[in-house]
Amino acid sequence: MGYIILTDEMLLRLLRTSDEKAYETIFNRHWRGMYQIAFGKTRNVYVAEEIVQQIFLSLWERKDSLQVKNLSAYLHQSVRYQCIHYFEKKYTTVDEGKLQQTASDYKSDNSVLCADLHTAMHKALNQLPPKTKTVFTLSRFEKYSVREIAQHLGLSEKAVEYHVTQALRMMRLQLKDYILFFVISIGFQWFI
Repeated sequence: MGYIILTDEMLLRLLRTSDEKAYETIFNRHWRGMYQIAFGKTRNVYVAEEIVQQIFLSLWERKDSLQVKNLSAYLHQSVRYQCIHYFEKKYTTVDEGKLQQTASDYKSDNSVLCADLHTAMHKALNQLPPKTKTVFTLSRFEKYSVREIAQHLGLSEKAVEYHVTQALRMMRLQLKDYILFFVISIGFQWFI
C-alpha cells in the first residue's frame, strides 16, 4: 500500500491498529515542521530534537486512546506546549546563566553596576510568586504570546495579563535604582 498518498486521517486510523508503516509515514510527513517550531522557540538543537522525539513516542504510546481530528494541528500544538513546559521547568528557579548572559551581553564600563543589577534582578525575580514568575519569564524572556501562555497554564488571557502586570509592578519597585541603566543597557521593550 502506498502510505505516502494517504491522508492524515487515514494514517491515524491505521496507527490505531498498531500499523508501524503508518506511524513512520506520519513521522516523515510532520517531523521537520515540528522540529522547526521547537527550534524556533528553544534555539537549541538538542532540546528541539528531544521535544519532537517525546511527542512521537507519546503518539505511539497513546495511539489506542488518541482522539485527534486534525493531526497536523495536534502535533504542532503539542510542540508549543512541550516548549512552554520545557521553559517552565527551566525557570522554576531563576536561571542564573540567563541573568549573567543578560549582564554580559550588554557590557558596560561600569561592571560594578552590572553586577549589582544582576543581583537585584535575581533577587526581584525570586521574590515573585511562583505562577507570576513563570508567566513573566515566559512572556518577557521567552517571548511567548499571552494566548500561548494562557492555553498551556490553563489560565484566562486576562489572568496572564494580570500576572505580567503584577510582575512588572514588583520588578519596577525592586529595581527602581537601576531603571535608567536597565533601559539603556538591556532595552526598554523588556520593561513594558
